[in-house]
Amino acid sequence: MEGLYKEKRKALESNRNNKGVIMFDRNKKYKDVPNEDEVFTRLDKYDSNEATNLKMLLGNLSFPFVCCTWEGAKHFNKLLNKYKIDIHKYEKHQDKKDLNKFEISNTLFNLVEKNQYKKRNLIKILRDKFPNINAGIIHRLLNKYLSLRVLEIDTKYKTKPFVIKGRYFVKQG
Repeated sequence: MEGLYKEKRKALESNRNNKGVIMFDRNKKYKDVPNEDEVFTRLDKYDSNEATNLKMLLGNLSFPFVCCTWEGAKHFNKLLNKYKIDIHKYEKHQDKKDLNKFEISNTLFNLVEKNQYKKRNLIKILRDKFPNINAGIIHRLLNKYLSLRVLEIDTKYKTKPFVIKGRYFVKQG
């Protein structure tokens, strides 16, 4: 997973170096810029409405479109490029927990599709495949999918309560 982060970082840096354009992407998540940051001290030197609007937008970078000064992503990107402010250092990175949950759920669905397992045996296999993950996360994911009826426990035979694909199971990918 760390290799994936490095590749994405290199791609971002090469895009910035090649284009010279600093872009705000509405699909990404950002942290608010702290008030003590050097960006605000640099913007204080400018005496214009644009600089004050940009300070307000940067202060609410997690949700800049709810600010009264929001005019659109194009305008925001123009302001960022005009004052040469790089907002990539304020991006929130995807947590490893989320990536692990995604991997666990994919392997869980693959195991259910290929073989028949009882719930306890399925948990044991997942714990063996992911030894560094807390067992509670695996239990929680499996119980969530059971409650959503993505996975179900087969009741055809009383002595063989296998975990099977549920009514709302959708093949991933």
